[in-house]
Amino acid sequence: MGYLSYILKKAGIYVSVLFVTMIILFVVFEPVEQSIINAGAIEYANEALQSILRTQKLSDQQIQQLRDQLIKSYMEGTGYSKPPYIQVWYVLWDLITFNLGYSYFLQAPSGSKLVSDIIMSRLPNTLLLFLTSSILSGLIGLWLGIIATKRSRGILDRSIPFFALVHNSLPTWWLGLIFIFVFAFYVRAFPSGGITSTPPPSSPLLLFIDVLYHMFLPLVVLLLINVGSIAYIVKNILNEVTQQDFVIVAKAKGLSERKIFYGHIFKTASPAILTQLILAIAASIGGAITTEIVFNWPGMGLLYFEAIEQQDVPVIIGETFILTLVLIAGLFLGEVLYGLLDPRIRSGK
Repeated sequence: MGYLSYILKKAGIYVSVLFVTMIILFVVFEPVEQSIINAGAIEYANEALQSILRTQKLSDQQIQQLRDQLIKSYMEGTGYSKPPYIQVWYVLWDLITFNLGYSYFLQAPSGSKLVSDIIMSRLPNTLLLFLTSSILSGLIGLWLGIIATKRSRGILDRSIPFFALVHNSLPTWWLGLIFIFVFAFYVRAFPSGGITSTPPPSSPLLLFIDVLYHMFLPLVVLLLINVGSIAYIVKNILNEVTQQDFVIVAKAKGLSERKIFYGHIFKTASPAILTQLILAIAASIGGAITTEIVFNWPGMGLLYFEAIEQQDVPVIIGETFILTLVLIAGLFLGEVLYGLLDPRIRSGK
């Protein structure tokens, strides 16, 4: 029951965090949300009227009366005709069910102005870039950290802190612009932005290759920014465990270096390494959003920029909630994996 109680406790914490986040969104954006609901009611009424007028012929007075009834019905359904302490529960329910209203200006490729449709059309592109960079950064940083620890005081061990400092000091947008200037305009080896060519290839295989080709520069930028710090974190955690008494005892017993490192040092350090990796990856989502804007990658980051530029408040609110949800889900997954790796949690100690 130790691991189950641990998971339930962590789930309760993250659900509470999400609930508090939604409350904050309601308090901050309630006046704006009111205008969003009003706009959504008008949009709903207009769409319903267009559908009705295809089959029925109504006078102007009947159309106006029907429009007023539809708007009133929509407002009652959203709860915004009720006091604020009741409105908040309707808003929370809308967020949980992804009923995020209608955008003011932006629209999905399908032409839909539903905020949920707009976000879902961009979210896969962000996940493609962000998850790929996160997985590669984690694997490369882990590998470099292990090599640096096993070859203590070697060139790699001495250079990792320097590279971590340099990489963390480089603004993501600045490095992205340098890459665009060098590789897109000077060398002309890669495109300066976008996710596919115009027009995109018709063959699925060629389309896949074309996406990878466009993803290369932003992916390299994210790797350069993140790998150094991850390697530094892994190296420090492993070095700290190496100094523990049980490692000295294992060496005194004559165990092989490989068995000592992977069977004792790395196994003991893995929960802490995993936690730090999850935190580093979660923090890097800001860099991924900035990189999308620089490289015109049609994901959540570019959508944020477009929504702010056009003052499309419903999209800003909806995207803030979705990104918060993705971040909390990622952190909770890290807690789940941490519990699996730490025997003290599994045994309830």
